[in-house]
Amino acid sequence: FLLSFSFSFSSSSSLSLSLCRHNQYYNCSVSLTRRAEIAFYFDWFFGCGLFFFCRSHNKPRPTTVAMSTYRSSPDTKLIKEDKDLNDGRRVIVRAMQGWRRSMEDAHLIHTPPTRHGVEIFGVFDGHNGQHIANFLKKRMPGVFAQLELSSLDDQNNTKQVIETGFRQIDTEIKNMVTEAFVAKDDNQFWLERFVINGKSPKPNDRVKGELKQHLLGTKTELTEDGKCPLDRALLSSQVHTVVHHTGSTAITAFLQGDQLAVATVGDSQGILARRKGKGLEAIDLQTRLHTAEEEKERIQGVLSADGTPYEVRDKRISGNLAVSRSFGDLAYAGAVIAEPEIMHINIEHTDEFILLTCDGIFEGAMTPQRAVEIIGTHVEGTDGYKEALERLLNECITEDVKDTNKSRDNMTAMLIVLKPQPKYVIDTMLERGEGGER
Repeated sequence: FLLSFSFSFSSSSSLSLSLCRHNQYYNCSVSLTRRAEIAFYFDWFFGCGLFFFCRSHNKPRPTTVAMSTYRSSPDTKLIKEDKDLNDGRRVIVRAMQGWRRSMEDAHLIHTPPTRHGVEIFGVFDGHNGQHIANFLKKRMPGVFAQLELSSLDDQNNTKQVIETGFRQIDTEIKNMVTEAFVAKDDNQFWLERFVINGKSPKPNDRVKGELKQHLLGTKTELTEDGKCPLDRALLSSQVHTVVHHTGSTAITAFLQGDQLAVATVGDSQGILARRKGKGLEAIDLQTRLHTAEEEKERIQGVLSADGTPYEVRDKRISGNLAVSRSFGDLAYAGAVIAEPEIMHINIEHTDEFILLTCDGIFEGAMTPQRAVEIIGTHVEGTDGYKEALERLLNECITEDVKDTNKSRDNMTAMLIVLKPQPKYVIDTMLERGEGGER
């Protein structure tokens, strides 16, 4: 139908209507009394006013902060871990949930059973849940023990072992969400818990149905106690989202004596603080950060599941994911990879400490050099590094969630102090009888 009307302004007001249907035109004219004319005017102006009012109030408004992502106030409670290493060195970790609704970071401090083995330190920055970050923390030491990473002297061999280990972990994660976590019991498929908390509740019929829809329906080999060899998850109604959109970046340091190898997957950072004159110089322990914008050309050459190339929009893959490398993130299979870039470095006598951080530390205006300087101002005493690390987190976090010049993200910072601490030096001298009379 095509409908039009005209209103003639004369002493005898009339309303003309034209109706077109299937190319046939029908016309009619209606005379209006003075009362009807007034009513028509009122309805016409009221309708126009309502139209423009609704239109103005339905305009998209600029969004400053996605409040569903953030808390109403930050959680500034510090998560702490301190550990003494061989030869008087120590590791200090400080983490903070901040403005995020949950803490998704995890960290790893692994000291080998032998005195001269390879130490492994890692900071894992999870997204859309802590599941993958926790899995990396728990699984990584075992993988490299199986691969017998016992020396870092041969750089080519070290690189091959680390790459092999990361591929194995990434494969295990992919297997977890496609065929693992499924055990066959009384001809029913059971999905056990992926969140690593030691619990394995039995899913109800609805969860079993979702499992059949979202997973392949195969099972893994079970251990003698009837459990899957990997940790498992109860994904219930959010199975697709959790499985395919959960991931984690990783910054991992392998340290043995004066040999250091740092493997980067994602945008977390490693920094070496080297004494230079009276100050400290920040040395990056990665050649680049793995962001969608940085690897845009590679990503857009990969086909997605529907056969179309991935796009990088607003510096994010498909407008969603900002990193180009991570563990997990099956929704972006092929575009997001877990292949590490590895840097080898010899520790020198002027090197003070190694700093491993998630990207939340550098979300705002903080720089690696500034972070090193903050820590460098608190090198006196056994607790100086602890205070320095806490000061770093407090300086990074924003007081206003709308302020993008500081961090609104989870924050984790790990400090590996390379110099023996004063108490260890004194105790060692006394043990050797070098301390003189007291």
